[in-house]
Amino acid sequence: MHEVERAKALDFDGRKISVKGRSIKLTFTIGDRTGDGILRRLQHGPDGKNMLREALKEAARSAGAAFDVEGGVMVLELTEG
Repeated sequence: MHEVERAKALDFDGRKISVKGRSIKLTFTIGDRTGDGILRRLQHGPDGKNMLREALKEAARSAGAAFDVEGGVMVLELTEG
């Protein structure tokens, strides 16, 4: 497992992993695959942390991965490919 305090992009198994946000849209990039997630206040608000967590899950799922937070640790499971 990689431990990163703050990074613009993480290189894992030769795949660049990054998250960019603009307004209410997040773009999760894993190698050449991308996925988008939306910060949804009506469904997941008003807690900002919960809104961000759910948007990251949605974006990672769209990019072909699984994201979750377990015990205060962010976990990203990458699929092959």
